[in-house]
Parts: sequence; C-alpha cells; structure tokens
Amino acid sequence: MSNAAAFAKLRAFELPIMCSRKEGEMFVMENIDDLWNHIAYVLGYAPDRFPYRDFLAPAEQMTLDRAFEQLHAGVVIAYPEEQFEDKRRELHSILDRSFMAYRNGQEIEGGTLLNEFEGRISSADEFPLSTTFGQLASDANKTWSNPRVAIV
Repeated sequence: MSNAAAFAKLRAFELPIMCSRKEGEMFVMENIDDLWNHIAYVLGYAPDRFPYRDFLAPAEQMTLDRAFEQLHAGVVIAYPEEQFEDKRRELHSILDRSFMAYRNGQEIEGGTLLNEFEGRISSADEFPLSTTFGQLASDANKTWSNPRVAIV
C-alpha cells in the first residue's frame, strides 16, 4: 500500500470535533486542554479536510487560517506570564512555519512542525505554574493528573 493510500485510509473516518463548545457554537479555546485537543484536530484535518459542521454558518467553518489563529491564541493561554515572552515568540515562529508549509502543499513538513510545537509545549520544566498547579490548588478535593507534568 502506498503512503498516499495509507494516509487516505486513515482519514476515511471522521475524527470527533475536538474542542470546547456547546452545540451550535463555534470552537472557543478556553484552557490548555482545548489547546491539546485542537493540536490533534489540526493534525487530523489540515490543510483542507476540516469537516463541514451544519450547525455553523459558512463563515464559521474551520479553515487552515482559522485553525492556526486558534493555535496562536492557545500559545497565550498556555504561557500567559510575562516571563514566557521568549517562549511565546518561539512557539509562534514554529506555528508560522507549519502554517506556511501546509499552505505550500508540504503536509509532512507542516505536520512535523506542528508535532514540534506540541513537544515544545510539553516540556514540564518550562510549563507555567498558572496553567498546571493552579488547577490543583483550585480544587484540592479532586485528584488531578497531567501526563505531561510530574508533580514532585
């Protein structure tokens, strides 16, 4: 089986819409979990296979441009603190290169860069406390776990 055939076979099923939204509403990124889900969603559908959602107006349908706008918004959600300005700049740069690769028909390069983006967010030593341990502090009665962050 050729790579193209295998790729088409993987895409034959429709991934569930991976976002935080209520029925009839467009995706809104609100937290780090939404960012993780949106990365997977973009990897599954970029550059031009985003599913049509009949509950959204044509102007609200997902496109490559909109998907990357939301990924850029996720960078600010993941790293809101001032001390992470350099980290945000690095992540935005990776996203820009991924977007251009997808736009230029280089899907493998675009996906590789998007995986690099995800990996750079995953590094626990640089992850902001406000988006990780803040969740733990806000609800001490619930067990909290994040496979990307080790609580020592």
